[in-house]
Amino acid sequence: FVDMSEKPHPEADMRNSENKKWYADKIMLAGSREIVKSDDYLRLCEMRDNLLNYSKNDRFPVQEILAFSQFEQSYFTDDFHGIKAKCRPDIDNSIGIWDLKTTTSANPQSCLKSIEKFRYDIQAAWYQDVYEAVTGIKKPFFLIFVETVEPYDNYIMQMPEDWIEIGRIDYMLAINRIIEFRQTNAIKGYMDYIDGVFDTPETPY
Repeated sequence: FVDMSEKPHPEADMRNSENKKWYADKIMLAGSREIVKSDDYLRLCEMRDNLLNYSKNDRFPVQEILAFSQFEQSYFTDDFHGIKAKCRPDIDNSIGIWDLKTTTSANPQSCLKSIEKFRYDIQAAWYQDVYEAVTGIKKPFFLIFVETVEPYDNYIMQMPEDWIEIGRIDYMLAINRIIEFRQTNAIKGYMDYIDGVFDTPETPY
């Protein structure tokens, strides 16, 4: 990480020419590695420590969860309801599939609103089903919410199966639209506004 207090003119911001050159040199030395400023590094350390110490009624001891886990392992299939598919869980272990979400509030009600706003139910259904299609194992899906602002609190919850079923219905609707588009080369609802025909896109991984 870069300690910003070491810049040539600590009292000045990065518009200062010498500070700007100093930072550019740091970026060059870092190469392909990402630069993390000292303040951000300390904040991330506090977020990490709070998460590692999290345990809600001893149900989710994070250190134990992470001890026997795989991280960011990709799972691919060439035929998932007629299309190629991939999932990449943040954490995978014998307990389940886990995904890390940053938030400004780990209050349970705020987390529920995030699930609704960002449709994490669709993600949960997709990850659960693609993972099962590849491995033959069905696992529960968990969300780990981590605050990016003080007090850096956390909240962990298992996605209810009835919510996952709602997400499953919606991703299947999307898949059916993809398949229909490939078969007809037309998108319903758009052709009144667009002249010509689209080329059928490849499904990206």
